[in-house]
Amino acid sequence: MEDKEEAGSNHVFLSYLMKGYLSCILCLRLVAVATMVSCALASLFLGFYPVLFGPFHFMFSYVFCLTWFEELLFQYFGL
Repeated sequence: MEDKEEAGSNHVFLSYLMKGYLSCILCLRLVAVATMVSCALASLFLGFYPVLFGPFHFMFSYVFCLTWFEELLFQYFGL
């Protein structure tokens, strides 16, 4: 009986932990998108076109890696 209660509480704790982690991923994604947009606007308005390709490419790939990892979490934990 105690094992079932402990397993249930562990599952609830893990569920809250994963939801917190996913909210952190969402915040990181918003920061990445804001960085991409500000970098693109600075490149277009100031004429520094090389600025567009460095951080923009890095943040773009970073956001897609987070999206892929988030989908794996949803499939594995069913959140």
